[in-house]
Amino acid sequence: MNVNSGELIRPRVANYPPYLTSAGGEVVDLMAKLNRPMDPWQAWIVERGLGQKRDEETHDLVMAADTCGCWVPRQNGKGDIIMALEVGWLFLFGIPLIGHSAHLYATAAEGFQRIKVLIEENDAILGSAIHRVWAGAGNQGIELTPQYNRARLKFAAREGGQGLGFSFPKLIMDEAQILSADLMQTLVPTQSAMWDPQVWFFGTPPRNDKAWIYLIKEQGEGNDPTTAWFDYGIEYIDPQTQEFKDTVGCDAVNYATNPSMGIRRENRTGIRKATIEAEKKKLGMTIRFAMERNGMWLPRARVAGDNAIDPSVWSSLAAAHPAVPHDIAIAFYINPKRTHGTIMWAGKIDGLWRIGIADHKPGVDWIIPRLVDMKAKYGPVAFAVDARGEAIIKDLKEIGIEEPKDKDRPKRGDLFLPGIDGTAQAFAILVDAATAQAPQVFHHNEPPLNSAVSVPARPLGGGSTFDHKAGVEVGPACAGGLAMLVYRNRIDKVVSEYDPLAFIH
Repeated sequence: MNVNSGELIRPRVANYPPYLTSAGGEVVDLMAKLNRPMDPWQAWIVERGLGQKRDEETHDLVMAADTCGCWVPRQNGKGDIIMALEVGWLFLFGIPLIGHSAHLYATAAEGFQRIKVLIEENDAILGSAIHRVWAGAGNQGIELTPQYNRARLKFAAREGGQGLGFSFPKLIMDEAQILSADLMQTLVPTQSAMWDPQVWFFGTPPRNDKAWIYLIKEQGEGNDPTTAWFDYGIEYIDPQTQEFKDTVGCDAVNYATNPSMGIRRENRTGIRKATIEAEKKKLGMTIRFAMERNGMWLPRARVAGDNAIDPSVWSSLAAAHPAVPHDIAIAFYINPKRTHGTIMWAGKIDGLWRIGIADHKPGVDWIIPRLVDMKAKYGPVAFAVDARGEAIIKDLKEIGIEEPKDKDRPKRGDLFLPGIDGTAQAFAILVDAATAQAPQVFHHNEPPLNSAVSVPARPLGGGSTFDHKAGVEVGPACAGGLAMLVYRNRIDKVVSEYDPLAFIH
């Protein structure tokens, strides 16, 4: 039981599908009845991870997310989330077979022991539901009575390939940072025939920058519509920089990345500030400390050929005679750290795309004045921006760039806001045009754009976009595709600001 439950610390990344209702509330209530109340952050994740929606065919309630990830530094209490999910699936929902998979036998055995102790401590509440508990070497589990659908919870270690032949409607993958592609190719089909499946991945950032889990991380960070992703770790920071020294291990970051810090439970668990200070002394202000205590991920390693657009293909699309079309759309992009900005244009010449860089340089203060100049010089079809912050919208409105008052009759120079789906569409337009059997786009051989289009793709919503974590400024590629998108969507709709018909209602 918590003596001081503390405030709710939300994950830095908290993406999850919208849901109608949640089964998580029942799970949280059950844990409280079993004298294991959840910390606020644990309950928050369980409630959102177990969000439910109506199935389109049967209209039954099903999981909104079929894939969930929870990434938090060690000793914060992710094991309590795992235990809550397993207890809920067993005793509340009677799931026929639940899998608990850990990389090492010792970890799987510890998970089993925690559940076993909880059941024993609450025999008056749970005892009558237990049919049998078995604990053979490498073969541990719990089975309930027929009244509870003979629900089973099976624990297995992945070393040695145990438990790979079972079909689990619900699956816990602990120590997920060590998962391999080969293993997942074996495990994933076990859920394919299951009704309403869900798998949860738990762990800490991998030391291997080629780890399989990066695929799910990118899926979760890209707002995939069937993935819930909760990550308390910080973004990667180069250990050689002053930013690393100023950020890693400071009190504010320690509290943000360790949601159990300051929480005191009756079983004497919870992260203490003194413990973290001792870790600093032992590990030093190193990348190891940043990964272990602040949850920092290494940048994902890339392999040859892992490009959004093959450099050799892109090189072949350089225009022999650079030219700016008569009609263009303009888009701009500010990188996530607001250290660099890009303005791109796009239009068509003889029915084929042309894109180019208007400006690409450090800082962001120069962008608004430059847009004013371009508005006067080019009278563009439309402007677009891949950022929807209120400050940006306000700045644009002050220079006369805003969303159309009549969406069916936008004026030249009105604003276009793409949203996540639009950003993914912009990526697809540029990539498809560059990789078509007959070339559909030409560029002016500008190095920043050449580099940007060659980075890998990362998932975004139901599509993809250029990966801004690949170590390259992707603004030219993102803004270039966005300019193409807004040109395509507006060129046949825009009316002149002075067209008298625009003012007749």
